[in-house]
This record gives sequence, structure tokens and C-alpha cells, in this order.
Amino acid sequence: MHFVAIWFFVMLELMSTHICNSKLTTGLKDLLYEKFTVEGYDKRIRPVLHQGLTLDLDISLRFSGINSLDEVKGVFTTSGFLALEWYDSYLSWDPELYENITEMYLPQNEIWKPDLVLKNGFKSFSEMGGPFYYVIVEHTGLVLWWPFHVFETKCLIDITYFPFDRQTCNITLTIWTHSIYEVNISDSYDGLDFYEYIPNSVWAIDSSSHHVNTGSGESEVTFTFNLSRKPGFYILNLILPILFLGKLNLVVFLIPTQSEEKVAFSVTIFLSFAVFLNVLDSSLPKNSDSTSLLCLYLVLELTIGVVILVITAIQVRFCHRNPSIPFNSFHRKLLRLSRWFKCCKGHSIDNENEVTKLENIKNPEGAIEPISSPETDWTALCTAIDILAFQTLLVIQLLIVAILGITTYVKR
Repeated sequence: MHFVAIWFFVMLELMSTHICNSKLTTGLKDLLYEKFTVEGYDKRIRPVLHQGLTLDLDISLRFSGINSLDEVKGVFTTSGFLALEWYDSYLSWDPELYENITEMYLPQNEIWKPDLVLKNGFKSFSEMGGPFYYVIVEHTGLVLWWPFHVFETKCLIDITYFPFDRQTCNITLTIWTHSIYEVNISDSYDGLDFYEYIPNSVWAIDSSSHHVNTGSGESEVTFTFNLSRKPGFYILNLILPILFLGKLNLVVFLIPTQSEEKVAFSVTIFLSFAVFLNVLDSSLPKNSDSTSLLCLYLVLELTIGVVILVITAIQVRFCHRNPSIPFNSFHRKLLRLSRWFKCCKGHSIDNENEVTKLENIKNPEGAIEPISSPETDWTALCTAIDILAFQTLLVIQLLIVAILGITTYVKR
């Protein structure tokens, strides 16, 4: 008996569900038949009751994140979906006449939709959405369309303050065929929303805005992103090694001229700067609109490297010169100037004492014969050049770093 009762209630529930679904399906079929067959809905016609009227289109962007920003090609790649709303005057109905159906889902290509395209796209124009997208149509005639898209837009890159640079990139959408008097993009209240936003590891969004432009007779909306680069990676892997190499460039003057490694060391440092310049050049766009201050610093360091190579070559030449050749007036001025530095005074005194001892050495025949004199000690002259060049180029390097650093901090 209990089994029969349970079976009865189960069958009654299934029949009631079948009847409800049957009514809903019948009502939806009637609605579609009424709109697309009886009334003859045509998706080629702009959905306003009078073709002289303007259709208002509400567009907002649900921004998901920055995929990449290619500085070399100038391509700003982002992802998100658009939320488009408009009223279709031919797709409104009374829910009471169709079993209280208040909304329905239709494939996007079954009804009229705006020919919205990416105006500043990097590739060719393509239709928003796809054949598998559906639109929501409410009984009031409101149409909701949410096409997802990966936006690849052009972005003008300013590399002056790389890697502490800031960039401004836009996503501009426009109605391609219809004029502003036919389809008008209205200023949406939502505008730009960060929907499930995922932060980028290289770029941070400082601010964003949206703007509707109707001045050119075309209806378009622009979403603007003000970006700032996260410089941590470049500081550790580019800037600090370059600064350290700049200081190693001066270490060549701490190596004695008699050493055979002095020229080789200076050439190695020069080539290291050339390698970093090549690495930086491959990471930046090839244009003449702006020049990176970091590239300028590398060029200046290369110039200093050339000067160091020339000075080192001259020192090696002096070091192997015959001691019997006397100094000229310029050589004497270099020796006097080197004595002005505190670190050179003690070294000069020691050198003179050593020369005095050499003067008292007797030759095998017992006669006192001066071997060298302070005026013809070419090694002492090379040491003086080392001291003067080290101090001068150190000051120049510090000034260059200070000027470029202050300029980057103020202007960025």
C-alpha cells in the first residue's frame, strides 16, 4: 500500500513538471513565431520605430588584466569583456500573453547588433563576440550583449626614463558604419570596471578613465590606462651591474703600469659596456622619437672607456721609455699637479727617497754614478697620471649619475 502511494506521488510530480515545461516551451515558441515569422523581424534593419531616430548604445568594459606590453612593437594586449545595452523596439512583448516569459536567450547573429570594432587595433578588424555567443532579450526590448575579447591595440611608447617610465595606452571602440545620428554611444555610468582583475608582474595601473568622443561625427568610446613599470627586475639585472662596471672602469688606474694586464683589463670593461648596450637595444623600440637616459649613460661610459684606453696606452708607452730622455714642461706640470692630492704626497716623497738611494749606489769601478733622477722617472709620471685620471673621471661619473638620477626622479 505504501509502495503504491509513493509511486502515485512520484508520477504526479513528473506529470506536473512536464506540464510546466510544456507550457514554457510552448510560450517561447509562440513568442519566437510571433516576432520572427508573423511580424517578420529583420536583423538588417536598425531596431527603432522610426529610422530618423537615434539608437542609444551603452558600452562599459569589464577589464580582466594586462596580458603584455610589447615596447619594441608598441602593442598593448589586454583582456576583458564588453557590456553592451540597447533597446530593440521590435523585440518587446507582454509577458502575460506568453506564459509570463520575461526574457529569452538568442544567438547573437539572429538579431540586429551594432557593428562595433576596435579602432586602434594592431591587427585587422574583426567582429566582436562569435557565433556561439548569446544575447539576453528582456520583455521591455532591452538587449544585453557581453562579448569577451582580447584587445591588441597600438600604444606609443616613451622610453626616455626606462625602466622608471610611465606609459599611457588606450582602447578605442567605434561604430564603423552608422553615423552618430543613427547609433550614439552614450556615456555609461559603469564605464570601466575591474572585473576579476589579475595584476601584471611588470606593469601597474596608476589610474584609468573612459571618455566618449562625438566631435568627429563618429561615435566612439576610449578607455585610457595610465601605467607605470615595476623596476625591481631591471634594477637588479641591469642598472646595478652597469653602475658596478662604471666603477670597475676606474680600477684600471689602480693597476701598476708595469703590469701586462692593465690594457687587457680596460679592454674587457669596454667590451662589457658594449654587451649591455646591445642587450638594452634589443629590449627597446627602434625609433628616434625618444632616447633612453640609460642608453645615454651607457654611451657616456663607453666614451669614458675609450678615454681610459687612450690614457692607458700612453702610460704603457711612457713606462717603456728610455730613462735618459728628460721630461718636458708638460710632464713636470703633471707631476706638480699630482702632488696637490693628499694621497699622492706621501707616494711622491717615498719615490724621491728611493731615487736618492739609487743615486748613492756605486758602480763596479767604485765611482758614484747616478742611475736615475726625479726628473726622468717615467714610472713616477705614470703613477701621477693614474692619480689624476682616477680622481677626475670619478668626479665626472658621479656628476653623470647624479644628473641623470635627478632628471629621472623629477620628470617621470
